[in-house]
Amino acid sequence: MLGFDLNGLWDFVAESDEGHEAIVKDLGIHGSLVRPLADAGRWIGGQQAALAPHGRGPGWGQIGAQGNRLFLLDLIHRFTTGNPSEEDSVAIQSFLETLVTNIAIGVFAVPDIPEYDEAVRDRFLHLLTRTPRLRSTLLWRPIAAMLGCLEYSSESRRFQPANGQSLAVLSLMDSGMQLADVKLICERDSGHGGELWVPERKRSGLQVCGSCAGSTLVRSAMRQIGMSLTVDEAVLSTSNTPWRVAVGEKPEFELLRLPDRSWCKLPADAGPMVLIRAVDVPDAFRARLNEADALLVEGPMASHVAWVDAVLHTVGWPADRPLLRAGKGLVAKGCLVAAERAQRGAPIYYDFLPQLEINALVSDKPKFVELVPKDMRLEGGKIYKGQAPEQFAIDKGTTQLTFYLFKQDWSQGRKAEVVLPEPAEAQHPIRVSVEQSPGQGHARVSIESDTFQPLRRKPLELDWSRMETVSQTREQLLAALVGKTGFAYPNAIPTPGHAVHWHPDHRCGDLCRQLKAYLGLPLVKGNVVDAAAHAALKRLRERFSRQENPKYVAERMSLICEEAQNRRALGSDGALPRPDGDFAVPIEAEPLLDAAIKKVGSEFQDLLALQRRRAEPQIITDIVGFATWCFWHCPAPIAAFLQELYEGKHAFRLHHILLREGLGRIVHESSQLQRYFAAVEAKLSVGGSLTSAEFAALSRVLGGCQEAAELLPTPTANRIMQETLSELDRQNAFVRQEAYKRKFKALLLMLAGLLRHRRARPSFIDPAEGIAGKKLVNALEEAKGKNGKFRIMELHNFSHTTGGVRAGHFARARRFEANVKILAELINQIHKKGSDPNIIIQINDLEDGLD
Repeated sequence: MLGFDLNGLWDFVAESDEGHEAIVKDLGIHGSLVRPLADAGRWIGGQQAALAPHGRGPGWGQIGAQGNRLFLLDLIHRFTTGNPSEEDSVAIQSFLETLVTNIAIGVFAVPDIPEYDEAVRDRFLHLLTRTPRLRSTLLWRPIAAMLGCLEYSSESRRFQPANGQSLAVLSLMDSGMQLADVKLICERDSGHGGELWVPERKRSGLQVCGSCAGSTLVRSAMRQIGMSLTVDEAVLSTSNTPWRVAVGEKPEFELLRLPDRSWCKLPADAGPMVLIRAVDVPDAFRARLNEADALLVEGPMASHVAWVDAVLHTVGWPADRPLLRAGKGLVAKGCLVAAERAQRGAPIYYDFLPQLEINALVSDKPKFVELVPKDMRLEGGKIYKGQAPEQFAIDKGTTQLTFYLFKQDWSQGRKAEVVLPEPAEAQHPIRVSVEQSPGQGHARVSIESDTFQPLRRKPLELDWSRMETVSQTREQLLAALVGKTGFAYPNAIPTPGHAVHWHPDHRCGDLCRQLKAYLGLPLVKGNVVDAAAHAALKRLRERFSRQENPKYVAERMSLICEEAQNRRALGSDGALPRPDGDFAVPIEAEPLLDAAIKKVGSEFQDLLALQRRRAEPQIITDIVGFATWCFWHCPAPIAAFLQELYEGKHAFRLHHILLREGLGRIVHESSQLQRYFAAVEAKLSVGGSLTSAEFAALSRVLGGCQEAAELLPTPTANRIMQETLSELDRQNAFVRQEAYKRKFKALLLMLAGLLRHRRARPSFIDPAEGIAGKKLVNALEEAKGKNGKFRIMELHNFSHTTGGVRAGHFARARRFEANVKILAELINQIHKKGSDPNIIIQINDLEDGLD
């Protein structure tokens, strides 16, 4: 078993085998790792590194280069701030492997401060898993110090612990002074008999930086030594002497090699004057000290008597109150105590878990319910397992779920939008559960189901560190998501493709073979467009743009298929289709498609230059056509070209519908969306209006892309809303034969997408808060009434006609009926009383009609 105190200033490891006394190894002051020139991938630590010339400055020539030495203190800082390199990880792994010769349990002390949050602990734990012989856990540093004090320190004999006593632990570290408090609990040691003192942690620790940081003393030592020897501080930073005097140790004999390759002997009596300037000690810091019955001072600076006295004076600890001073290696010993207790099943310490809440519908009303109850007490080293108390379910047709988490002591919540492996074919109950161990990292939130097979096979997990931070409060989020009885906006849902297009016997040919034909022919040969390659490209453009009814195609091929809605070869997010009946996408399709997209992107720039000279834009048109029908897989150079063209930065002539609708198919990344919306705003802000193609493109973006409506600027959202209302008025003015066709479908999708802007502005187009919402509802009610009236008229004509004319009347009646249902749901969502979060699916599946 091993206990580690790796703080970078003065490191220790404690080791014990069963039945043997603990051995504490001093790993050195300001420890470092060096890289042998003969083996650049290997790092060596310990005494060898301390004596080696590697990385000690230009005076040592090539071997003295800065990159040949890494200091543990710097490595720890980079892991804490989230910027470690792969080299950093390899270096620490090499360092640990030199300390672990056999399979061992390792307990590592970590700071109890806000900066060392769950994300940092997760990174550190992930790093430790790279050392295969070491089974690692983390332990709060103040807990480790208290365990070491209670079982090893001679100081503890002067202090008689009592049940319920409160002790403060003041850790003097490089970054500042850190304060935590624990309560002592006396329990029966079932393994050894007798009493067992168990610390209890009830709140997070605090840190005060500034001139009370140990780094202040190090810099003071460097300045003093540098001035006495006229040596640059940068040269001194790699020497041992300033760091030794900063932690209160007598300097060893040390020769410093200067950049000019001369030598300088460092003074053996170096020691800076201890001076802590005025520090703003927070009231909460002083209050914790005042509440404590005794104070334990520990840390790499705790051996520097003058520094400790200055710190105690700064924080106002009276001389007559109980004070314990930690000896060297005490924290490493405490980690070892924790490992020994864990092995025999004795309690190590008690901790609290931060309260964790998740959104749920409770009795049809939105609430945040507890996944982890507030002030949950748990034994350190154990795993808390809990489940959300309310019932959760996914509705039929659901393709994604949105969860919000709020955590105790975090000012802002987090959001996760989880895409389901496949749409739910019926309503299914789901469970939301949580697992967490104190001090080890983030809670693991799992979403599983007994009846929905994809979640039964592989539950989804929410990772707090990867979730998006939200600025809204709980109340604002719930108001935006759901009104009193229903949904306030729909889910953004891409339209799926269908595998029927990928069948080798498709009437338009084998799509995989057609991709291979294009891949086997360069578009340009000797500055001339190859006709065969161009034909292959054009064929791909036609195939990927083609919509077909899979069930109808399957019946003609004597095959089985359930999907009866028109579908393309790819989903509107560029995803390959899922299997359906007798149809599945061939395994080779994905690499072939990726290769074709890569090829068209790489050839685009050369072709653009060539066609500009020859004024033959058709090849560029076909390239853009194919690329944009690949949706979100459109190559970056083509996407950038289209955005520049739309902004008026290119003179190239591309058909206006291809440009506008093509953009709507491809923009999906945050930067693309922001740029696209800025171009739309530039047009609308000077009185321009949206063309039919722009209207269709915007509706596709807002209805199919998760973050689009949230990124939509407020003025742009308002102007698009006004355009939508104007178009709705025009639709309402049409006679029956001309009304509510393809443009109306785009209008419905636009409105649904605009409602998603409520994720950023909960009051957007709310009839209760503005006239715009009232006007919109009135116009939608008019459209709903007219669609209902037109449906009745078409059914009447249907009953009085025959043949093809009769079928046309029935198709129109069915379209008007679908419009009525969608309009009713959108009106309900505007009032925040919607019942179908996936209404966009119904809109996308509407028959287009003919404008």
